[in-house]
Amino acid sequence: MTTRKGSSIAAFLLASMLGGCATVPGVPGPTADPTPEPRRVAPADGPAALRHLPPGALREPDERTIDMQLALWDRGTYLNYFGEVVPAAEAPCGDLRLEAHRGDPDAHENTLSSIQRAAEGGFDSVEIDVMRLFDGTWVLHHDTRTGRATGRRDGQRERLDRMFLPGWRALQVRDTNTGRLVDERPPTLAHALHAFRLSAPEGQILNIDIKSKAGEGALYQLNAMVHRHLGAGRYSYSSGDLETLRYLRTLNPDVYLGLIQSPHRESLRILRARLQGAVSQDPLYERNREALELSADVATWWYGVRARDHTSTAALRRIHDTLGPNAGLHLDVRRYAEVPGLR
Repeated sequence: MTTRKGSSIAAFLLASMLGGCATVPGVPGPTADPTPEPRRVAPADGPAALRHLPPGALREPDERTIDMQLALWDRGTYLNYFGEVVPAAEAPCGDLRLEAHRGDPDAHENTLSSIQRAAEGGFDSVEIDVMRLFDGTWVLHHDTRTGRATGRRDGQRERLDRMFLPGWRALQVRDTNTGRLVDERPPTLAHALHAFRLSAPEGQILNIDIKSKAGEGALYQLNAMVHRHLGAGRYSYSSGDLETLRYLRTLNPDVYLGLIQSPHRESLRILRARLQGAVSQDPLYERNREALELSADVATWWYGVRARDHTSTAALRRIHDTLGPNAGLHLDVRRYAEVPGLR
């Protein structure tokens, strides 16, 4: 099992597709969702829900820590007050691995600096989000529009699928905690692959989360570029779209593929609250507040009502039949905690 010391830990819970603790050799195993910045708390303190944890366990009273600790304990591990994931006595799932979600959690998301810092941070894998511009360029970005993590000085938002590379290069990275634009540019995927190749230690995996709905030609181009830069065994793919992963399997029979389950409603509520906090710090960003909050409401409805649940036995079997054994289901910590059959 791998642990990491530091001020925060990235997360992404990756449940084994058919329910076991075992991971596939050479690919990223279960990882954990972003935790709050660890602060030392005396073992006797903390909420009643965490009193059963061993001495030295993190016992912050906020809901994120409680959710994380309960989910990890159910899998035989817990966070100590240094922010390390450590196994409980006779832990049944001690091979938990850590992934830097959108790069190092102490850097701006999906940036070259977040990739480079994650490479130095001892993570087992580094996750990035990729989207495709109108001109076919693959770039690092999570949202379908600019505004939250990237932006322009004039405050105008743009859809990525309508952008060209010159417009992309004019963007700046936004600090999602303060809403302020910073002196850093969002990278293209080609630049990100180059940075990972130069900085990642041996054995570290780059998990490429495909956010765009792309055709077969675009996915072929993507896979060829990634393989050319990194070579076999240094990357994996994830996506919320099963068809995207199905086609990637025809291109690459050996790569690990992760299907992303829609987020828990509570996770979306917390994200919406953070977005509102960031908006209030930036007058230009404030102009788009109504549109951003509407997007959050739509996302909550979409994920809660329309998104498919992939956690049933039948759904897991369908994923296995479509993608093969070297694949898994990715869930956030709150969904993971609600499905005790996934170990």
